[in-house]
Amino acid sequence: MSAFRIKHIKRLGYIQLMNAYAPAFGFGGPVRLMYEYAQWMMKFGSNVTVLAGDTHHNYTRILKKQEMLNGIRIIRVSVYWRYLVRKNINFISPKMLIVSAWKIFQSQNRVIVHISVFRGLVPVYSLILKKLFPRKVILVHSAFGMLHFKQSRRRKLYDRLFMRPLLCAMDLGLAQNKHEISQYRDFFTRHKVNGNNKVVLFPLCAETRNYGDAKIGEYRSLLRTKYGIPDDAFVCIFLGRFHPAKGIIRAIDAFLAFSDAYSGRAFFLIVGRDDGMQQRITDYIHDHNAVSSIRIVNDVYETRFEYYTLADLFLGFPTIDEETMLASVEALSIGTPILVSREADIPFVQEEDAGFVIDFSIVTAVERMQRIADNPSLYRQQACKVAKKYFSTESASHSLITLFNRISQKLPADIT
Repeated sequence: MSAFRIKHIKRLGYIQLMNAYAPAFGFGGPVRLMYEYAQWMMKFGSNVTVLAGDTHHNYTRILKKQEMLNGIRIIRVSVYWRYLVRKNINFISPKMLIVSAWKIFQSQNRVIVHISVFRGLVPVYSLILKKLFPRKVILVHSAFGMLHFKQSRRRKLYDRLFMRPLLCAMDLGLAQNKHEISQYRDFFTRHKVNGNNKVVLFPLCAETRNYGDAKIGEYRSLLRTKYGIPDDAFVCIFLGRFHPAKGIIRAIDAFLAFSDAYSGRAFFLIVGRDDGMQQRITDYIHDHNAVSSIRIVNDVYETRFEYYTLADLFLGFPTIDEETMLASVEALSIGTPILVSREADIPFVQEEDAGFVIDFSIVTAVERMQRIADNPSLYRQQACKVAKKYFSTESASHSLITLFNRISQKLPADIT
């Protein structure tokens, strides 16, 4: 990266406003990714501050109101009526707005305000900051699969009051794939806002773990022994929240159909945190007499990459437009091919034989699973190549810094 770019980014302030933040990684990809983005900005010399709600992923209160994590200053504000967080309703204290406004007021330079939700108090606070400091604030939004529309009176009222002003105020939208770009454009069209040059493709990323064949073999052997899985078995994995929208039931259906047709033994690990659905999943497994081939593993965070080494294939069939699943990118980074439905679209994977993106049906899923099972080494090799080429943190951090530099200089947000 050029010295000019580094010097320019050092002059930018960077504030993230979040409902929840590290170490509450159980809330999913947005928390982890925004934490990575903050580290990149800090690495290149920007003044970084995070203001976030004080809810942990087990819905308890995080007691530390201020702390430094890897050099990032995190200021936590109260979340009122915490029981509503389970319904994705976050009443964030106005202290978030007051503290961030004071920091922007004190700054001698322009400040990027970065958010990752589309509705709630956090976008309203960011909109107010943009109104208060129109020349100083650069408002950036990362969609992270949250643009899908759900019929709701509450959402309709919110959109009528705040969506058009928010879209007008937004300087840059970061989309994971082409479908998310089209969803952004639909919002702009629906609310009669000129969205030209406001949205760019910015795929998710994951740190590539260079374990090497020996280390992967060690983890693979250790975990297969732990769960009683033979070395020659074909293992599928899902990693994420146990939520109805994640499509875990239809992943089980696809796995069971594949297992019936497969000549060898097959296992399915469902790994993650319960979000209101684990009992239903457990009952479904028992009802289908699949206890011997399907395992549920809870609360795996820092060791999750080791679980990807155990698997031959990642499965992700969400029932809503979740867009790219961070877990699918992480699986690729360890060399595990992926099979996902169109609702979890991810660029470059199918074109370069690192897996498949399908319009979900049991028949199609089983056929693609069989293809990968017939030649696992090829798909594993391609998964590694695609991860390094398109989804590495090195390339993503360079692209993000370039984007922020361009937008801060009022240049088109085009890094191609």
